[in-house]
Amino acid sequence: MRKLFLACSFILIGFFFYGLYLASYTINIYEKNVTEMEHHLFHDYKGVTHVVSSFSKGSSTPKSILLEAGKSNLDFLFFTDLNLIDKPYNINGYHGDVFTFSNQKLSYLDAHILIYSKNPHFYFNSLSAANAQLAQHFSEPKTEDRNYLTVLAHPFKYNHQWTGEYPKGLDGIEVINLRHLWQEVWLRDKKTFLWSILTYPFNPNISLLRLITDPKREIELWDFLNKQSPTLGFLGNETTARIFKILGLNFTFPSYSKSFSFASNHILIPSELTGHVETDRNKLFNSIKNGHFYFAFDTIGNPKGFASYIKNNAGTHLMGSKVNLKDNSVLHIDLPEKITVPYIVEVFKDGILFFKSNKIKTSVDISKPGVYRVRVKVQPKLPLPDDGKWFGWIYTNPFFVN
Repeated sequence: MRKLFLACSFILIGFFFYGLYLASYTINIYEKNVTEMEHHLFHDYKGVTHVVSSFSKGSSTPKSILLEAGKSNLDFLFFTDLNLIDKPYNINGYHGDVFTFSNQKLSYLDAHILIYSKNPHFYFNSLSAANAQLAQHFSEPKTEDRNYLTVLAHPFKYNHQWTGEYPKGLDGIEVINLRHLWQEVWLRDKKTFLWSILTYPFNPNISLLRLITDPKREIELWDFLNKQSPTLGFLGNETTARIFKILGLNFTFPSYSKSFSFASNHILIPSELTGHVETDRNKLFNSIKNGHFYFAFDTIGNPKGFASYIKNNAGTHLMGSKVNLKDNSVLHIDLPEKITVPYIVEVFKDGILFFKSNKIKTSVDISKPGVYRVRVKVQPKLPLPDDGKWFGWIYTNPFFVN
């Protein structure tokens, strides 16, 4: 019994000192004292497109969530409560510096569909009406005048997967859903998940990051859908900040603010937001609708200063654009400067690795039609036992070269 007590004491003391070691650790991929960078052509605005309040499965009110969004320096936020038909709140517009869209997530067949609209009054008032409208939406070809977007949430989540052929009218999918990724780790490797839970109070960023894996199935689906029809890719936080218990201890994993700071979608636009509600609403929503955004794990490093665009005889084209091959196109990929850790810039054509680079500024001649997208991988310095791991850091929406 005494030996067991001593062994447990050594384990607890060791864990405590390891926790102190974690608490003092900061992920940094840049030179010291580097300030936030802006790209010379575009303004970068970050936001979350999938957040859940206490009106459905979340743990906080919209007002409290907006306070957390402000602390996390978000520029925009989409509320997406599940099957919320009565719409007990409407908080579209600016709240402090955060532009808010009050939208929906709906059950459709076995899946969940995120509905994004810039119209503050657009809302389905019944599930039956929503399902009828979605059935029509999915059966029709995509057009520029659509007043809302349909995005498939967490495509491979257990009990919420799409069954049958994917409709051509689907506007986008969540390529990364944080909640689903962490649930997958729990189902596949409970020891790893529990270790992250236990170390979370010491260093939430590292505890969450070590649970991130490459979303291979989602990316394969995304590439497949883009061969059929242009399909947007999103990072969904699906933040609920629910409290649960392990061994009698309460955990919020993760909190709203930690999730918002951890990863997000980044819109690139040539002109700044002005604070004018209608003008900024159009800029933000149209940028999303047109695919002019990338998504990133901000906890690895602030990606501002990154941009991916095509230049040709017709001008400059952001991600999501349809580009004519005849116009002598060159794909440009600019990374934030002064990165001090190993990194790789990868260009994929039709889902297959096409080009690799380890330069801050990369240029690729585009000589063949196809669907081109970019991923940036990095190898941040992490504490043991995770040092040496590579992570996908930045994922762009595709360019469609015809």
